[in-house]
Amino acid sequence: MSCGKTGPQNQSDHTGEILKECVKEVSFGDIDFCLPEIEGMTECYSSPKVKVRADAFNYEGNSILGYYLNNETYQQMENLDSISYDDYAQVYVTNNLKGIKVGQAELAQMANTMGSDFIQENWSDMQKKLEHSYDDLSIGTPVLVESYSPHTKVKSFVMLSKIKTNREEAVMLMTLNIIEMKERLIWLAYYKFYDGEESIKKAKSKNDYIIDRLMKVNKG
Repeated sequence: MSCGKTGPQNQSDHTGEILKECVKEVSFGDIDFCLPEIEGMTECYSSPKVKVRADAFNYEGNSILGYYLNNETYQQMENLDSISYDDYAQVYVTNNLKGIKVGQAELAQMANTMGSDFIQENWSDMQKKLEHSYDDLSIGTPVLVESYSPHTKVKSFVMLSKIKTNREEAVMLMTLNIIEMKERLIWLAYYKFYDGEESIKKAKSKNDYIIDRLMKVNKG
């Protein structure tokens, strides 16, 4: 399922299901990237309703390349302004890095810089606090609970942040990934509502699956 341009090639995922290798081709300066089909999700940034919603939360200086909604949310696309949703991902770039080649050293440097900018908490202590209330989290201020590398060319950060959903408050998990792809740096952010320890495991698993698909179809 896609709102974008479909490419000609296909491949199987780990379950054996045939997935389209490229549902949309995007450019960042002189480099082209493939946005793959993700099982259970739809890439639909080109849809006007989705674009308005995504752009409203985009930081100045970044450009969105792709936006994936899970298929259930995609079916409610006309009502995005009035619903709260999770299980979505955004692929984006920083405009001032256009045309700049990078390697492992630059990836590590960017990861170190970004990691030092986040509020860091001991997860065991944080988890105990969250069992009682979310008062220790501030709206819009992410707290880093874990960093890891699901791929040799990817640095990932798992963060929690309190958000407002309509009239209520909730805690959102965000897995932010810095990716070296075709000698460029791109970003992937995956979002999931926090609901205890198990939700973190599920978020990381889904994030790593999306990363795996991206890396396989963008070799080189």
